[in-house]
Amino acid sequence: GEPLVGFLYLQTTGDGAPPARLDVPAWVLEAGLLEEVVDAVRAECVVGNGYPYALETADAAAVITTRDREQFLRAIQEFAEAEDFAFRVSRKAASKQRRR
Repeated sequence: GEPLVGFLYLQTTGDGAPPARLDVPAWVLEAGLLEEVVDAVRAECVVGNGYPYALETADAAAVITTRDREQFLRAIQEFAEAEDFAFRVSRKAASKQRRR
């Protein structure tokens, strides 16, 4: 069917950094809201000095504990097993987990 998510590239700074990829739900375009959404992201980037302030704030406030991470992976593994889907943690991810 139709893609549910589209994307565009948006120049968020004037310092020569590459443009940022912005993923947007298809319904935003269908509803005629794309320009409004892009303008809101641009405004956030101005306030956030090139990075959307809302995302920066959310990232700073987000804390994922080791316990949270383990519960999440356990839920994914249980789902994968129930759906008969082979799921493995990559060696890189396993190595990162051991170091934390």
